[in-house]
Amino acid sequence: RTGGHCSIDGCNSTYRIEIHHKTPWSQGGTTDPENLIALCWFHHHIAIHEQGFQLYKHPKHGRIRLRKPRSTPLPPEAKPNGGSTADLDRRGGGTETSLPDTKPRVKLKPQG
Repeated sequence: RTGGHCSIDGCNSTYRIEIHHKTPWSQGGTTDPENLIALCWFHHHIAIHEQGFQLYKHPKHGRIRLRKPRSTPLPPEAKPNGGSTADLDRRGGGTETSLPDTKPRVKLKPQG
């Protein structure tokens, strides 16, 4: 279904593609195709299972992205102009990312 690469938006890795249960087997998740997703080793083991990122489908374009767990506070320097986490969510940065190690994209406004 994914053409042999990772399902995460922006990741084209074909290295060690593994199947992940969206709802874990231990929590009643099934092995039906709707509950399974193909992920590269990094996103499966490091991002999801070690760092606690969560999968979600972006509401506008439908691509699969990762979201930091809600319990993870953002450092103050990640909040522009002292804005709240909600401000970052609304602008598409901060708590969501295509790859766990990418920094939120910030558009600079011209001065003047």
